[in-house]
Amino acid sequence: MPDFGICENNECELSYRRNAIDNLFERVAVVEDRERRHADITDMFPLLRHFEPFFQFSAACEKCGTLLCRVTQPTANLKADSEEYNRRSRLNKVLQTGYKLQAWDALPYSK
Repeated sequence: MPDFGICENNECELSYRRNAIDNLFERVAVVEDRERRHADITDMFPLLRHFEPFFQFSAACEKCGTLLCRVTQPTANLKADSEEYNRRSRLNKVLQTGYKLQAWDALPYSK
């Protein structure tokens, strides 16, 4: 089980559904591009750490109290254009991004 979780509450400012997370994906893409070119990526870490509050190390969200999601969810049997498919896909993408941040030491393994 992962050591961090993400909030699924649409109303919460730390929800993985917030548009601010899109900026995280963009920054991660820049880091991945730099990595492919064997360039230094450490100067990007402060920009990635801005998103650390979205990845929480407790059972419930510190802002709203909703239980955190810690595991990816299957999408195989869902219609690709369905709301549930889109929800799960985004959730999975955020969780996978958290693993990348930890691999880069841009997100701690515990608090």
